[in-house]
Amino acid sequence: MRLLVMDKQWSAAQNQYIILRRYLREQLAVEPSQASVSLFDEIRTAAAHNTILPPHFPLARHNLPDTPTPFVGRDEVLDFLSERLSDPECRLLSLLGPGGIGKTRLALGAAHNQVGIAADGVFFVPLGVELAAAATWDCTCGEIAQRIASGFDELTAYASNVAPCHRNLRAAFDVSWQLLSAGQQKVFSQLSVFRGGFEIAAIEAVVGESLALDILHQLLSALAEKSLLRRAATGRYDLHEQSSNMLPAGWPKNLSWLL
Repeated sequence: MRLLVMDKQWSAAQNQYIILRRYLREQLAVEPSQASVSLFDEIRTAAAHNTILPPHFPLARHNLPDTPTPFVGRDEVLDFLSERLSDPECRLLSLLGPGGIGKTRLALGAAHNQVGIAADGVFFVPLGVELAAAATWDCTCGEIAQRIASGFDELTAYASNVAPCHRNLRAAFDVSWQLLSAGQQKVFSQLSVFRGGFEIAAIEAVVGESLALDILHQLLSALAEKSLLRRAATGRYDLHEQSSNMLPAGWPKNLSWLL
């Protein structure tokens, strides 16, 4: 019932309670529990005011970034992922596909659908964590942290079944960089001068008159869709703290060149 309400299927949610009550009376000669009755009353009140019920679990337990644009056209896949994630026997769910096909965006869409449902919260886990986990065989956690702080190339997977683009963070970022258009590469290199995030006015000042504002906003949205840039609900943009390390050798990283 709660899931149906989250999708604003008021009639279906109330009908679900009626079916439950009929089944309990006919098969077990009992009435629905007080919790079910209370939920039904909440649903009727919410339906009258067209308001969503609060989730069964608090929304605060997640680290998912806001999505800059609507995620459309993948409802069937999202439904399948939600079904698999609801199965207690499903301990691991992997999304496979070539680079740039949209695995990260799909994973984020599926993760957002679990907010308020998963009891322990929903957390997004990048490639670095996988590499770090593999390194625990021969390194302490402290040593792993030091290696991560030293650079992208310090944690490398050498197993024969690991794709070259997943052997270390440098390789993963190199693939992402190659998939960017020339305009996206230039704007991303300009963004690398910022530390701790930035507001739209700041990047507009950096770009100056070299790029029309509507084109700039399109490029920023494209970078956000590729998960290279994240926009908070406040409108402020955030970059990964290692974003400047994504730039290939030879690309200027100083503010004087950008201005």
